[in-house]
Amino acid sequence: MKKLFWKYFLNVFAIALAVLLIQIAVPLFEYGVSQQRWQVSAYNDFVDSVEQAVSDGSYTDFSAEFMTSKLSGLKDDRIAGIILMTIEGDVVGSEGKTSDGGALPAFREGEEPRNDGGQRPEGREPIGVPTKVKLATRIDISTASDGSRVITRTVLDAFDYVLPRDMRTQAPFGKVIISVNGVDRYFMDLLTHTPRTYAYSKDIVNSLFRGLFVSIPACLLIAFVAAWVLSSRNTKYIDGVRRALNDLAKGKSNVSLPKERNSELNEITLAVEELDKELQANKKSRKAWLHSISHDLNTPTSAMKMIIDGLNDGVFPADEATFKELQKENDALSERIERVIEFSSLQADTALEIGSISTQLFVDEVFSNFKDKDSVVPKVECDSISCDSMLMGRAARELLKNAVEANAGASEPVRWTIRKSEGFYEMEIVNAGHIPSAIDTDIFEPWVKGDWSRTSGGSGLGLPIASTIIVLHKGTITICQDGDDKVKATLKWPV
Repeated sequence: MKKLFWKYFLNVFAIALAVLLIQIAVPLFEYGVSQQRWQVSAYNDFVDSVEQAVSDGSYTDFSAEFMTSKLSGLKDDRIAGIILMTIEGDVVGSEGKTSDGGALPAFREGEEPRNDGGQRPEGREPIGVPTKVKLATRIDISTASDGSRVITRTVLDAFDYVLPRDMRTQAPFGKVIISVNGVDRYFMDLLTHTPRTYAYSKDIVNSLFRGLFVSIPACLLIAFVAAWVLSSRNTKYIDGVRRALNDLAKGKSNVSLPKERNSELNEITLAVEELDKELQANKKSRKAWLHSISHDLNTPTSAMKMIIDGLNDGVFPADEATFKELQKENDALSERIERVIEFSSLQADTALEIGSISTQLFVDEVFSNFKDKDSVVPKVECDSISCDSMLMGRAARELLKNAVEANAGASEPVRWTIRKSEGFYEMEIVNAGHIPSAIDTDIFEPWVKGDWSRTSGGSGLGLPIASTIIVLHKGTITICQDGDDKVKATLKWPV
């Protein structure tokens, strides 16, 4: 029970966790994409507002004090903060907050510019931290010959620069370079909100992520309950199947099995029930085997004993006729023992020697030791067949022998046709007669006499031998009534 429980628990939890991870990964990916798009949109709108401000004449001069005073009018509510720096790296002003809603660092006045080519003087602390900005735009303000203001906007490639020390945890999302008459004067570093810090969306986004993380213990609980229910039900079912199989192994029949609504488990139930029926049929067949073999072998043995006792008592003369009768019974006994051995050996997974053989040659080989060949009219409709010719010939002789015996006294001979059709070889044998309705057993079982007239003897092994041979060829054999007065046997095996 424990082992099954943990197996189900881990399986269910793994599935639930995989679904949960997908549910987390997709929103995270979409969130990353939307955040990038959101920030780019905010940056572009900010650049538009800067360009509009300098182009409409509201910027009368470009001193640090004037630029600082104008910062608050440039940003909308998506912009968290703006930091104004000189081109040499000195922070001269700031407006707003950090991206996560905190206060902007208190920049030290007189921060020494980073103009030493990346090398700091001996004994001094580093001025800032290297960083990379992907979004950068230069706005150049120049005066035309007629005195009008000309604004030129240029999108720059990403580039590296040095942040002030106090901004190391607040890297700007974008940068705007203010240039006057072709000379760069200021950097505007832009800090933007994210959907998680933006006032109108942060609660929605945060609740979404909280819900996803709460799902993990929910997955554990669902996996636990599902594993418990499944393991309890299946353990009960497995115990029932185990008991049923143990009963079958002890020779019991009509075993009881638990019924399940699960269609897959019901397949197991049906399979065990079929096994039960098969074992009952085999048990019945074994009894029939023992009864029939004792009867069929006892008949010639009793006749031989009677003749020998008669010779010893002087009842039968020791002449040629008596010895011929004794020889006849001995031959009958030998034939029946030989058939039993042959049938048993065919049941033991006989290896086939498949080969192609001329159909006419095959017919000749079958007729070579078939004494009633004059009672059969063969019809060959294909040039060759592929089979184990020795075994297939044996099957054909058994069927022909039964057909000739059943056809005795009929005006028409037995018809034997061999053909090839739709990827199969077919052998068809038709004789006069009918199948009695009283035959309610499988005529291909051993010692079931399938003689239609019920007047001839035999061991009852002819049809089982033929059936076993055709099964070894992965084919089928059928015997059916063909009209009112004909019986047709058909052997069919794949090309």
